[in-house]
Amino acid sequence: MSAMEVNKVQMNFARCISVIGHPFLLMPLFTAIVAYNVLPPRQAMIAEIIAVAVVIIPAGAYTIFRVHRGTWGNLDVSDQRERSQFYGILLPLLLIIVIIAWIAEVPTSIPLGALAILALVGAAFFVNRWIKVSLHTGFGVFAALAMFLIDQRAGTLVLILALLVAWSRVALGRHTAREVLLGGTLGCLVAAAFITTLRYL
Repeated sequence: MSAMEVNKVQMNFARCISVIGHPFLLMPLFTAIVAYNVLPPRQAMIAEIIAVAVVIIPAGAYTIFRVHRGTWGNLDVSDQRERSQFYGILLPLLLIIVIIAWIAEVPTSIPLGALAILALVGAAFFVNRWIKVSLHTGFGVFAALAMFLIDQRAGTLVLILALLVAWSRVALGRHTAREVLLGGTLGCLVAAAFITTLRYL
């Protein structure tokens, strides 16, 4: 294979990994795994439907609408100014999920997990004025470390995916290595706080 062909294969692989590790796909999957491990099947299904209906569908539809109108560049919301607007939509939706989770009679791990995700996105929003954090990497690392509480093999697989996602974001030019590293660091810190609080309670 020529260098050009190798580069094309790498870029295609990077795009595939980036899509698989997109928070809008990884978050519902993570939510479903957690819900089905701590709730009866019927309640777990309801929790998953609520999470998708309240966060994923509205935020995803809004993103698609903005990209379709040409006011945002792409579905990854790669522009730093556009991302600030995206956070303005995502944070209130996540706050609604946190409130629903606290009101509902569910194990503490669920509202704490929702609060952790809100904290991760909130931290990314706060630092966005200086640097555009890789949410792909941040959420991937958070999900991987939290997953270790459920199953070590699953946690290992998600961690490998998170590392591949971090590489893909740089390879695709969506983020710099510094932005990916910061995303991973935020994911680690939020996961550590979540796990420590959960064990303390």
